[in-house]
Amino acid sequence: MEFDCGSPIGKGPLGITYHATEREGGREVAYKLVPCVDEPTGQMREIIEESIFFRPEVHPRIAGCILTRFDQATGSYLVVSEYYPQTLHDLILEHQKNHEPFSEDAIWQVIAYLADATSFLHSRIPKEACDCNFNPITVRSLIHGNIKPSNVMITKSGSLRLADNRIRQPAISYREKCGDMTLHCYRAPEMYDRDGTWTEAVDTWSIGCIAYHMACLRPPFLFAMLDQVLSAQKKGTFAPIPKNYSQELRTLISRMLSTVPSHRPTTAELCILPEVSPLIPYSPSRSPRPGRRGCPLR
Repeated sequence: MEFDCGSPIGKGPLGITYHATEREGGREVAYKLVPCVDEPTGQMREIIEESIFFRPEVHPRIAGCILTRFDQATGSYLVVSEYYPQTLHDLILEHQKNHEPFSEDAIWQVIAYLADATSFLHSRIPKEACDCNFNPITVRSLIHGNIKPSNVMITKSGSLRLADNRIRQPAISYREKCGDMTLHCYRAPEMYDRDGTWTEAVDTWSIGCIAYHMACLRPPFLFAMLDQVLSAQKKGTFAPIPKNYSQELRTLISRMLSTVPSHRPTTAELCILPEVSPLIPYSPSRSPRPGRRGCPLR
């Protein structure tokens, strides 16, 4: 496959992502070149070699990878993924600009879709995936560890796809690389403990942060300095959610932002909540169920 690169659509610690077009067929894709795989620390190579890539058909809530390829000449990795015209980050910025909080239905919809995606990742059912050389592998329980609005893709039909489950790195390393405080606002506090261990509860925390951000039009822990972010996270202190949202939603978000990981609901528990379950369409991880259709994300 060969591609023609267009304009940049995203930038992260691992490189720039471009909107590109496949030369044969004209398919739109997201094209990321991860540079300096052989840089002195070897960290980039380690990250890529430990990455997991899902093909597009694996799950309807997971953004798919089309191709990975190592470029011997440049020492870089090419990662080609499905293209989506908008992210949840883009949509939140629109609402912030217009001072327009999201509807409660839209927040429940996002919780439902992200719970569906992450419960699939967390489950022990075998999942067909690929390694960095696009060789098939089977994986089971996975932790995403990097859920944030810019990793939540919005399709042309208004559905959601969770991206970047394939590129994870230690939060300490990420902390040293990234100066944008907003990227730390969605990471659970235990991810910054050098001798700590992660559980699937870090993903529940991130979903709670996104739901809070949609309701309040700001993340729950937004400060100028990372130490301030971490201090507020560990204390579990954040401004109250507006009372025009239901008690059920406000209570759930507070539970997801518990400083004690074991006190947070699991993503499987989120999926069976009466407010969430009817919003999850059929997926490979569960049976079809009747229920009201999802609402537009507004």
